[in-house]
Amino acid sequence: MKKLLQFKFFFTILSISDCLFIIFLSLKEFKFTKTVISINKSFEIESLAHCFFYFSLSLVLFLALSHDWKIKNSKMHSIFICLSLGILLEAVQGLIIPYRSFEFSDLLSNFLGISIFYFFSKSSIFSIIK
Repeated sequence: MKKLLQFKFFFTILSISDCLFIIFLSLKEFKFTKTVISINKSFEIESLAHCFFYFSLSLVLFLALSHDWKIKNSKMHSIFICLSLGILLEAVQGLIIPYRSFEFSDLLSNFLGISIFYFFSKSSIFSIIK
């Protein structure tokens, strides 16, 4: 436990926090009417949030696996974990939780955020973060 509180595990703590935040938002019942705020007809702000959250989770999870835990091929592990989490949460929303529903557009937005991470990780800017 003491090691987790050291700065060395900063990305691990950040990725766990990010993951728990995504799970909380995915399973929480919100008591307000949904007002659609959209950039255009096909892309809502909610989709942008999904992209951002899954991009950030992919990034901090990659940093945790590669820097904190020194796991090889951490990029693919990060992508697999994030895709699995997105599919699992959408399935739980659609099958178990009565006040939430499965939405294919959410899955696409999650995948888009993870894809942005993948292409970002191939760029030369990413070598600075590595």
